[in-house]
Amino acid sequence: MNRWAIVVLACLILLLSACESGGIGRDGRDARESSPELSGTLRIALFLNGNPMTRPYLAGTYPWRVTLIQERMKEFMEAHPGVEIEVIDIPSGKGNLDDVLSEHAPDIVELTAYQAATLYADRLMDLGDWIGQENLWPGPYGDLISRATPAGGAVLLPIRVDPMVVYYDPAKFAELGLAEPEEGWTIIDFAEAAQRLVEAGFAVSFPVDVDWSESLIRSWGGTYTSPDGREVIGWLDSEETIEAFVRYMQLIPEGDLPDSEGEELEALGIYRAGALWNLLYPRNAEYGVGPLPKAPDGERLNAAPLSGFAVVRDSAQQGLAWEFLKWLIGGTDEEALTFAAMNTLDAINQTFTISENRSVEALREQMRREIAVAVPASFHPYLARPGYADPMNLFPTRTREEYLTYRDRETAGRDLASLAREWEEWMAGAKNATPRLP
Repeated sequence: MNRWAIVVLACLILLLSACESGGIGRDGRDARESSPELSGTLRIALFLNGNPMTRPYLAGTYPWRVTLIQERMKEFMEAHPGVEIEVIDIPSGKGNLDDVLSEHAPDIVELTAYQAATLYADRLMDLGDWIGQENLWPGPYGDLISRATPAGGAVLLPIRVDPMVVYYDPAKFAELGLAEPEEGWTIIDFAEAAQRLVEAGFAVSFPVDVDWSESLIRSWGGTYTSPDGREVIGWLDSEETIEAFVRYMQLIPEGDLPDSEGEELEALGIYRAGALWNLLYPRNAEYGVGPLPKAPDGERLNAAPLSGFAVVRDSAQQGLAWEFLKWLIGGTDEEALTFAAMNTLDAINQTFTISENRSVEALREQMRREIAVAVPASFHPYLARPGYADPMNLFPTRTREEYLTYRDRETAGRDLASLAREWEEWMAGAKNATPRLP
């Protein structure tokens, strides 16, 4: 081989080496993919809707059912053999987050929006710069992150959101010639359809308590708490909130409404998505699930119990935590919304994620749309399973009949002032709001 041939061959080798090293012809993402394999132990404090383990354990080895999110943790460890993920269970109820952070030192912790924004924000990382650098979630999931951290920044990445949805019987709608619920319909449309169904002898369901009617009240201009979530007095009993309650309660049909029985569902109703157990029964397999209505002149929103993952600021595994979170949630808005919907349902009951009922498929699909417009529910300070109540600090409540007296503005104003005091006392009792681990 002559000298020139040797020179040309050497240049080709150098050129190929440059390409392989992430220089010519490769973008920054490819360079990161060729970086050393991830390694280290990641500790994650995760809410468990069941019996908690008292000590950290390897992800995916829970002795009863392994949840969807822990299956994903197992997959991440399989993809990165140098990584080990330990789970710290957080059970339902209030307690002291300091115990979790100090005793077990998690790198990632699941928190409600209230906890992340008002109690422990100074102990959590703002992930906004990392999100921006990689142009992640530029659409509805990114907007949800902003709403989950109202003080600004991106502290919480939502992984569990349980919105309100509309459910209805398409056969009964067709029988009465009613248009099925669709995007853009209003609470007036809902009330008119409900009235027609009631007149025909069919059962309907209106949410009337403070928690479950929050989406509609806020859409009509009402507000339950101050922006930081700390004050209720002056907000739940404000003129705007009183007016919203009066307008809403006046829409509910008067008199006793027909009841549904057993596994039967009402012909039309509004309910928390994760509580729609009856959609799992074969007799309700053809039910429809539609969008939550809004006020005629209000915005489309859905007040939902919401929790997410946050990275602890003093974690020694911040980089590994970030790589895991991106992989878990997905890099696009659609992937992130889908994960949040499926994880929310799976944590409640695995049947929600595997059922082939058309009604359950519709529920999963509608949840993605509702999560896209979700805002944190005002009275959701700590992680809790559906139906949980602290016996030492019971929720303030009223009977359905008492709420319906809010049709009268004076009555509504007087009772909401009392209810605001009760809720503010309740929030004060719940504010140290993550369980103590044994």
